[in-house]
Amino acid sequence: MVNPTVDNAVHNEILGKLVAKLREGVVPWRKVWTTGDPTRLPTNFLTRKQYHGPLNKMALWVAQQERQYPTGLWATATQWARAGGSILPDEGPEKIVRPIWSKGGFPTGYLPAEVFNLAQVQGVDVPVPEVPPTYTPGIRSEFDELVDATVALIVHGGDQAMYVYDLDVIFIPHRFRFPDYESYAQTLAHELMHWTEPRLNVLDGMQFLELRAEIGSSFLLAELGVPASDDLANHTSYIAHWLDELADDPFYLQQAAEEASRGVEFLLSFIRPGDCQKGSGKNCE
Repeated sequence: MVNPTVDNAVHNEILGKLVAKLREGVVPWRKVWTTGDPTRLPTNFLTRKQYHGPLNKMALWVAQQERQYPTGLWATATQWARAGGSILPDEGPEKIVRPIWSKGGFPTGYLPAEVFNLAQVQGVDVPVPEVPPTYTPGIRSEFDELVDATVALIVHGGDQAMYVYDLDVIFIPHRFRFPDYESYAQTLAHELMHWTEPRLNVLDGMQFLELRAEIGSSFLLAELGVPASDDLANHTSYIAHWLDELADDPFYLQQAAEEASRGVEFLLSFIRPGDCQKGSGKNCE
């Protein structure tokens, strides 16, 4: 048996592209919601499992947004051929990586892979149903159920949203103070990510924790089918600090994204106990 080639260069190339997008003002961890898209996170067409790894997730989100693909279904050329399809002429792949795991559960290297979106393929007939967000005004969303399941102490009122570490309390304005439910959910998800910090022993600088919370809240809401809000205030207020950190350490984004995924796993465990967190667990896809 031939040992697989470890290609950390592709991993670093993906990371570099994501950092470049951030410099251009594109927030790569935010999913642009498409009403007709049945996939909440990038999904393999053949296995119908979500791609794991925060860098892969962000890279495929950016590609879907830039090329305006109507769905987040992806597969390798071989997989598309197995499904009876073929890649359209002049269509290029998107690079992703698969980690090589050590016995201790840590990635020791990366295997490159190239995937194509359903929109780049011919010969595969897949109806894309209209799938609205899970949140409908007046009806409890899965995110609301998760918030209740955590039993986090949340105090509504005032004009600021914050998690007070010493009190272990989340403060947030009343829902009616927000322009829409999406903005409220995005803000509360951000504070819930901070709430996971002491529970997961995540201790770092403020900018890192803010980046972790922003990435995690976007991943969490995408997983639960809540559209991203149009409010980019948190992103823009910290972006200069993040870019300074990235100039010194390009792996800063990856570290924050990995910690964000860990926080999302923890939060989802309250409503999906024993379920492999699609999009981050090494055995998911």
